[in-house]
Amino acid sequence: MTPTEAVVDWLADESQIPVLGVITLAPWGDSRCDLAARASSLGSIEQVQQRVRRTLRSTAGPRGDVHLTIGIGVIGAGRMGARHVHTVVGSLPDAAVTAIADVDGARAHEAARSAGAASAYVDAQELISDPAVDAVLITSPAETHAELTLRSIAAGKPVFCEKPLATTADAARRVVEAEVAAGCRLVQMGFMRRFDPGYEEIKRTLDSGRVGAPLAMHCLHRTPEVGPYTSEKHTTEALVHEIDVVRWLLGEEIVRATVFTPRRTRHAAPEVSDPQVVLLHSEGGVLIDVDVFVNAQYGYDVRCEVVCEEATVALASPALVTLRHAGLESVAVPKDFRARFSVAYRRELEAWVRTLQADLAPEPSAWDGYAAATVTDASIDSLHDTAPGQVRLDAPPPLYAAATGHAADAYPALSRRVLSACKEDARGKGARGRMR
Repeated sequence: MTPTEAVVDWLADESQIPVLGVITLAPWGDSRCDLAARASSLGSIEQVQQRVRRTLRSTAGPRGDVHLTIGIGVIGAGRMGARHVHTVVGSLPDAAVTAIADVDGARAHEAARSAGAASAYVDAQELISDPAVDAVLITSPAETHAELTLRSIAAGKPVFCEKPLATTADAARRVVEAEVAAGCRLVQMGFMRRFDPGYEEIKRTLDSGRVGAPLAMHCLHRTPEVGPYTSEKHTTEALVHEIDVVRWLLGEEIVRATVFTPRRTRHAAPEVSDPQVVLLHSEGGVLIDVDVFVNAQYGYDVRCEVVCEEATVALASPALVTLRHAGLESVAVPKDFRARFSVAYRRELEAWVRTLQADLAPEPSAWDGYAAATVTDASIDSLHDTAPGQVRLDAPPPLYAAATGHAADAYPALSRRVLSACKEDARGKGARGRMR
């Protein structure tokens, strides 16, 4: 029985299900798309959801919500995967890691053991097909992101994809086309800077209009050191963050990118151009310079200043204290991205879970991932040709026209009940279970 058929079956016999609190139920899994196709027999999605909510509220008791956990499968058990697993296990009560996949089987099993996950896989497709996995979190190497996202969409499973969506715009576009063909948005991009309190305050200030129109931006992205790297990865794995946050802050697309390569640091691998300075042009005429230096040695340093008509607005130092000692004044610099953006990483996953619970379109979307990839393509063209790279981006399909913004604080922590789990409750199998 499909989830859609289960909704119909349950609506016909709702008395089977004891309800301990007010619960929001929305179409899930394959029914998320399938329900729209069968609207003629069920009524609209909104009508079905209203009937479910109305019935649940009418039978709700005073004992509080029943929470059903979203089963998350994590693909990639490296440093970023471990960061997200730690967040899910320690900070998301309505989600649980149910499976982990990694090409290193021993690492997958160890990560699964530490997370309390039931399954460990070497083959990512087995994780995607696992019935215990409701949603897929992709943190594998960048060149695998597009294919794994496409497989997850084909399986009807929501995806959280770490940046980038793909290493080329053509590959990213295939993901967008798959979502459009499915008729629903299943992908949230891991552009965590949108969830950083500092960047959010810049966004609020710019949107208020009180500082006038933005004229220029100065950005800086430095890391202590990197492992195996290429000159192109400066763009696809580092600059891509600035590309997205510029689009988000300004509400404009980037139309041109020019990459400059100054003297190479001795700490860079042979043939790797590091640092790089990138000049971006927005469609509204804002000029953005970005200093990308991935072997800066001294720490993890991210800065952003927007020069406007009436004022400037910039990120404050993340340091909690300023030290004045022995004739010097100093502040601490974060040692890596996890220390600098720990709050943003948690909030982006909280937002993802909330959008799943509330059946809302996720943000940042696959279209945002694709738009960023068109700029990284142009930047790489400029890197190789030493000329400005033109960004080629069409208008978004209607599926992406109504952006919802991100859900870091916008939505209540809803719990949702899916029919199979409800019926298990009715059979006395306990009030807490995994979402199916």
